[in-house]
Amino acid sequence: MTVVQTVIDGMCESMPAVGATIRDELQDLAGYIRATKAEIMTLKPDEIADEHLPKATGELDAIVEATERATHNIMEAAEQIEGIAAGTDPAISVALINVTTTIYEACSFQDITGQRVSKVVSALKEIEAKVDALIVAFGDEDDASVAERRERRERERERRRQEAVDAGDLREGPQMPSDAVSQNDIDALFSNLD
Repeated sequence: MTVVQTVIDGMCESMPAVGATIRDELQDLAGYIRATKAEIMTLKPDEIADEHLPKATGELDAIVEATERATHNIMEAAEQIEGIAAGTDPAISVALINVTTTIYEACSFQDITGQRVSKVVSALKEIEAKVDALIVAFGDEDDASVAERRERRERERERRRQEAVDAGDLREGPQMPSDAVSQNDIDALFSNLD
């Protein structure tokens, strides 16, 4: 804000008649900038950048991984059907081959879904970068500390993605495996109902 004050002082000295009006407007502008800065900080941009956006991108990455696995399993099953079809009556074989062709064509959804989700992940990462820039511009952090937090977020994102891959599937529901209710918790709940 010292730059704004220096400009105000310089203008007032060089143009005394106009200076008062401009000074008042610049002071109003400086007040508006301070108020905007305070409002942005109440939004907790670091919380958005550190928690919400990485979790969202992690969830989207898990969706891509899960659809890839599911598509792979579907295609393997279709190949097995084709193998079985080869040893059956010709009319049944043709019908099974037609059905498996439809399955293969339907599996193209995964590629399209993956591409679209990847675009959303890229957009979220761009928003994350903009939030980081706001934190530097209006916060108490410098570029180095924001870069360090960004690296932590990337490690957390990778950890969550790997958890989803290691889980093999998301049978617990749409949540990430680390957030899922364990089978032991479910068993304990039902044992307490008796």
